[in-house]
Amino acid sequence: MDFSLGRRDFSGQFAIFDHVIVGENFRMLGDRYNITVATQASFDRLIDIIQLSKSWDGPMSVAIFIIDIEFSAIKVLIEYLRECHKNLRENAAFSFIYPLEHPPVIKDFSVVKSYLSDCANPKPLVEALQKKVFTPLYKKWRDKYKYPQNHLRNLARETSLTAYTMSLDVDIILSPGATQQLSDFVKTDEAKCKKCVFTLAAYEVERIPKNKDQLLFLLKQQRAQPFHHVINKSCQHATNFTLFEESLRKNSNSTSVEIIHTAEFEFLYEPFYLSLNSVPKYEERFLGYGFTRNTQTYELSVGGWSFKVLSPVYLVHLGIKISKKKPYWRVKQNNENSKIFRKFKNEVKARYHTVEIKEVASTSKSKKNKR
Repeated sequence: MDFSLGRRDFSGQFAIFDHVIVGENFRMLGDRYNITVATQASFDRLIDIIQLSKSWDGPMSVAIFIIDIEFSAIKVLIEYLRECHKNLRENAAFSFIYPLEHPPVIKDFSVVKSYLSDCANPKPLVEALQKKVFTPLYKKWRDKYKYPQNHLRNLARETSLTAYTMSLDVDIILSPGATQQLSDFVKTDEAKCKKCVFTLAAYEVERIPKNKDQLLFLLKQQRAQPFHHVINKSCQHATNFTLFEESLRKNSNSTSVEIIHTAEFEFLYEPFYLSLNSVPKYEERFLGYGFTRNTQTYELSVGGWSFKVLSPVYLVHLGIKISKKKPYWRVKQNNENSKIFRKFKNEVKARYHTVEIKEVASTSKSKKNKR
């Protein structure tokens, strides 16, 4: 891999490499299902892709941040993932991006390769790699380095070959059977709406449910909750989980995907969704944390897109988040991006010739009959 050949992003700060590693079924599965899961990760989160890949049988476009010495660790980890997991070996395409100020560093990590044969337990390999990478000196600057989430989200979408994409976090898991269910849905007339995004209800769970009945049971036992319900309720609140769960109960035997209602947009809303890949890109001026996904959703709303909530397909994240505490550097990045958003908001209004959306995260009237 010649690091000097990567194309540059618009800002000139990052080098980008498309389709560095491509699974043999990536194109064929795109033709079959016409949906690509677009996801992104850095070294410390890449191992989470195992569960995502087990839940999705279609093509996956994976954008990876190969900063500094992490490149060498990522090489080993991708080798392990592709050797041990068929869907990642055959169905996934990997693309890379790195900051020009911290280009990839090549180190010999062959000492950890003794762990590559243990496909049932990736933990020893990951821990050995982390020990090599995250030295105190490295962590001192790396922890607060601004992760280019939106560059990576755009790269994963751009390197998809299908008409439809789902931009999912790497630690999100789809409900059983979702690949075929969603593929059948995008063949319908409803899915051809050019200004619709099809929202998927997402939950945090203590264990992965095998079906919608198990999800409802976990909710009843308070062992599951809407995604970010505690740490940032407004980011998913507009989906209206009460209506979604009612649809699961009423249509307990149905597997066909249908639109159950249109979500009423609320400021800071950032659902996971299926859409035509022609939707606006994520704004790459937002680096680090804060105002990354929700600014793209804001543009969708201002630009006239509708948020159509689907059932019975759903998403889960393993683990329930209960703490709102954030490290100082994340708070700082969020504040910096908040200032950028003020300018971005005016640009979006001018672009679509619309009036400003009232910035109320969860109004009292929208709370009615919602969780």
